[in-house]
Amino acid sequence: MRGVAAPTMIDLGDVDRTDASRPRAYPPWLWRRLVIVALVPLSALGLAGSRPTPSGEWRPLWSAGSGSRDFTIGADTVYVVRPGATVTARNTATGQVRWTLPVEDSNVTIVEAGPSVAIHRYSAETPRTRLVDAAGTVTATIPGYPVGLTRSGRHLLVSAPDAECPDTYGQCGVVSAWDVVTRRPGWSIRAQRLAIAVGSGARIDQVATVDAGGTIFVRDPDNADVTGRFTPRPAGIAAHPEAQVTFVGADLAVVAPDGDRVLRVTLYRSRPAGSPYAAAWSLPLRLPDEYPLEAGYALVPCGGSFCLRLYRVGTRLIDPDRGLIRTGVAYQVVGRLGGGTLVATSSWSEIEFACAGCQDVVLVDPVTGATRARFPGHMPVRWEDGGGRALLGARGSLGRTGFTVLDPDGRARPVGIIDGIPTECGARAAILVCYVGGQVHAWRLPV
Repeated sequence: MRGVAAPTMIDLGDVDRTDASRPRAYPPWLWRRLVIVALVPLSALGLAGSRPTPSGEWRPLWSAGSGSRDFTIGADTVYVVRPGATVTARNTATGQVRWTLPVEDSNVTIVEAGPSVAIHRYSAETPRTRLVDAAGTVTATIPGYPVGLTRSGRHLLVSAPDAECPDTYGQCGVVSAWDVVTRRPGWSIRAQRLAIAVGSGARIDQVATVDAGGTIFVRDPDNADVTGRFTPRPAGIAAHPEAQVTFVGADLAVVAPDGDRVLRVTLYRSRPAGSPYAAAWSLPLRLPDEYPLEAGYALVPCGGSFCLRLYRVGTRLIDPDRGLIRTGVAYQVVGRLGGGTLVATSSWSEIEFACAGCQDVVLVDPVTGATRARFPGHMPVRWEDGGGRALLGARGSLGRTGFTVLDPDGRARPVGIIDGIPTECGARAAILVCYVGGQVHAWRLPV
């Protein structure tokens, strides 16, 4: 068993702001949503500096009128949300309509759940998720919003508000698992906080629930059996309104305020099933004297380091074995390539669609923090199942947009040009989908 390290205080420096505030922990599901906001819009960016310029023009596989930039890319279906509050499911390869369903509101979340699709309305006073079958028929309505599909593919995790506990960034509530075949509830637990570990196929491998006293229960997502249990110190810290509990592989990290303008990151190592997790190290970090009012932080695994993202301050790379700061970069780390290189952006805010050259993409060494490459005026496009690659886009001349693939080793390959300036883009496997000029278009990526 490793002892708990006692490092000296790390000063994170100052930022040029005059409004001080307490640090705010954005929960992992919210950070994912914030990152998606930054990644998915592909704005009108100006070309600047030296970088690959795609020269081949793509012809889309299909195009369809939409009137809305909202869509979700599934395994073999693109779900397009139209302004008239309908969802249309289209074949990813051909664009053929599979079904259309009225949803009463265009502000929805769509999650594929085995043989069904889960559709949740954000604006509803009482959160409800509808399960829709392959024919577009609603087969069940369940309380709460969808979290994800479990590793077996049999259960959909759903989180619903709980009137008996205070709302902490939407986390405090009842977590339940619903059988997507029988459409009946499996297990249900009241939790102050929820953390999930996502494995292959974007399925949930493990679940951690935190009770009101701050005890963490690690559970099997399909049956809620407890595989680990421990109470981080000081008692109750994991239930702190501004704490973050995050899976890092099989281990768990807790980040929480610890006194005046100090964050403490503590890593708990997993042990044999049924044994308490053991504290490996605990790292205190002093926050800047002046911190933005909208301050937030998130700890995420990134290559050979942990990345602690501090809004508008930068990202600190933490040695996962010793619990020490390796270095810091003034960028927001948003992902990593298969070879370990980190992908970062120079902006911390949502980029306006017409903003030209407002953001650069930077490739960062995961150990030293050194810049390996810079792509001025580019934006990353969210790419699921990209095989360790990244996809960048940038506005070119004559109202066109060029795309470049970054291979796992960081090599840049221009892959093509499309007509127009998209306001929304996303990719999954070998398919790129963008909303351009009032239509949704799909292209096949040459990967």
